[in-house]
Amino acid sequence: MKLFVCWLACFATVSFAQETPDRRDDLNADAYLGLSIDTFSALNLHNVLYQNPQDNGTQRQRLIGGFDLEYRLTGKIAKPRVPQLWLYGQTRHGARSAEVTLPTGTPGQQLVFLLRNASSLEAHLGLRLELLSLNTGRKDPARVYLKVQAGFLSIAQSGGDVFDVHRIALGVLATGGRYEGSYLEVGHGRNDVFRLNRYRRVLVTGHLTWGSDAWRARGLRPFVDISVDGDAGIGADSVQTSIGLSFDVDKIF
Repeated sequence: MKLFVCWLACFATVSFAQETPDRRDDLNADAYLGLSIDTFSALNLHNVLYQNPQDNGTQRQRLIGGFDLEYRLTGKIAKPRVPQLWLYGQTRHGARSAEVTLPTGTPGQQLVFLLRNASSLEAHLGLRLELLSLNTGRKDPARVYLKVQAGFLSIAQSGGDVFDVHRIALGVLATGGRYEGSYLEVGHGRNDVFRLNRYRRVLVTGHLTWGSDAWRARGLRPFVDISVDGDAGIGADSVQTSIGLSFDVDKIF
C-alpha cells in the first residue's frame, strides 16, 4: 500500500511538472475569407429549406468572410488544468460566387468588398466552458468543452425577418501545437431555416486549422471545416464545407 501511494505521488508530481502552460492570449480576433459549398437534401420537397424547395439535392457555392472573436473571462493561463470560461462570437457574410467576384487587393480590401455585397449574414454569440485537459505536457494539448450558443441568420429578400439558430454542444479543442484552434463537436439545437423539425437539429462540426511558426508570425492560418445539420428523420438536412484563410486583424487593418 505504501509503495502504491509513493508511486501515485511521484506520478502526480511528474504530471503537473510537465504541464504545458496555456499560451493563448486572453483576447483573440481574426478575420477570414473563403469559399463555402452548401448541399441540401430531403426525402420530400415540402420538407426542405423554408421558401427554397428548389434547393433540394443541389450544391451552391458562396464566397464567405467575417470575423471571429473570443475573450477569456475566467481561468488562470499558467494552470491548464483549471476550468476556463470564454466568451466568443462570429459573423459570416456570404454572397453567391456566381454573382460576386472579389477584386484584386489586400485581404482587408477584399473582405470590405464582400461585406458590402453580401446577400446573407450569420452571427452568433456564446459561452464556452473548457473543463477536462487532455495530453498536458505534450506538443498537442487539448481541452474538452461545453458551449451554449445563440445566433441568427438573415437572408436578403426573405421578408425582413431573421431565422433563429441556437445550439448547445460538447467538443474537444486543440489548445496548442501546430493545429491549435482545431476542434470537433457534437450538439443539439434549433434552426428556423428548416420547415420540419426545426427544434430538434442534430449538429456535428469539425474545424481544422494549422500553420507553421513563420505563418503565425505573419498572422495567417488556413482552415477547412465541415458542418452537418440534420434532424435524424425525414426532414431536410444540410452539409456545409468551407475552405479559406484567416488573418490576425492586427496584420490586415
